[in-house]
Amino acid sequence: MQKDKALLRIQAQEFISKNPSAISKIPPADIQQLIEDLQVHQIELEMQNEELRRLQQNLENERDRYSDLYDFSPISYFTINEKGIILEANLTAAAMLGLERGLLIGRSFSDFILGDDQDIFWVHRKKLSEMNTRQTCELRLSPKQGSEFYALMESIAVQKDHKDGNLIRTAATDIHARHQAEEALQKSEKNYRRLVETMQEG
Repeated sequence: MQKDKALLRIQAQEFISKNPSAISKIPPADIQQLIEDLQVHQIELEMQNEELRRLQQNLENERDRYSDLYDFSPISYFTINEKGIILEANLTAAAMLGLERGLLIGRSFSDFILGDDQDIFWVHRKKLSEMNTRQTCELRLSPKQGSEFYALMESIAVQKDHKDGNLIRTAATDIHARHQAEEALQKSEKNYRRLVETMQEG
């Protein structure tokens, strides 16, 4: 606002210095009207600037709120391109894969998938591009730090005019404990059936 006023003042001074006779020819009533018009215009500019400041503050508040919801969510979020390259990731995702977020961006998501489960991820992406509907799969992830674990991948394809083609939004959840419980249950049921069969034979 101060810059606008200073610029107007400089322009007015340049005009007066180049056209001194023009001012003397303006009737006093017109000069008074011009001053009033300038004052009104100044007030309008100040109101517009205040509105812009308010809108900017609202945008910053929304950005901060989105950042909190995204980064500190208990679920890992990834944005992946069609080639499987990680474009975005929240802090939970970085912690899950045992790598700082800055080092995670630009890496292939397949780098963190156990070799035997690579085809599962390939089929997952293929279905997303062909069917354009939400897809889920379970595969084993191998973080840079820590042990491998089972993860549930829930993904949607996002049609965007992006240099990397259409994007994939993925939520990954650690379900290793559930898998361990299921395996323990299956083992227990197997032992129970074996015990029953042994008793029947006896």
